[in-house]
Amino acid sequence: SAPQYHENVLSLLYPGNQTSEKSLFETIQQVEVLLQLHDRHQRGRILVRLDAGFGNDQNINWLLHRGYQVLSKHKSSRRASLIASQVDEWHPLNDQKWVAEVPKPLCHRYYRRTQTVVLCWYNSKSNVFKHALLVCSLLDRDLFEISHLYDERARIETEIKADKGGLLLPKRRKKQFEAQEALILLTDLAHNILAWKIGRAHV
Repeated sequence: SAPQYHENVLSLLYPGNQTSEKSLFETIQQVEVLLQLHDRHQRGRILVRLDAGFGNDQNINWLLHRGYQVLSKHKSSRRASLIASQVDEWHPLNDQKWVAEVPKPLCHRYYRRTQTVVLCWYNSKSNVFKHALLVCSLLDRDLFEISHLYDERARIETEIKADKGGLLLPKRRKKQFEAQEALILLTDLAHNILAWKIGRAHV
């Protein structure tokens, strides 16, 4: 089946030693300019899903302060493991993955009210159980809905991999930073043209 492309892709290029968590503020501010998100009411209708690379307390708080809805995997696996050790009741998501509510006294307090769930899954390669925390500002969702909503990020990741493979992004390297940045922007343009053409084909 044809890949499902989202329109209006925006890419920013950073030095190779820059971590994800330090790039969030600028990226979101660029998106606000692109989408003209001028007030908290507009931003409150947007859910920002973050993987653990972006999900530290500072970033989560910053997004909540600006009015966004947030669903983030927390950066600290150590915090997740400590909380998981105090959970009494786990609920199965599948044969090798479980979810539980985090007791309120153990939840980190953020700028706005949130709920936190803890995930547990079996890693067959390393033969250990691993844990992660999901922090969510959507208070009307239960722990199963929160887990499912986070897992929907996989579709976006599939599109990114399709771009990297189909547009040969990993094989295209330029020595100058500015040249590499221009190449990234051309890749965005190619992605958006494909999205436009596929969208018109399905009308």
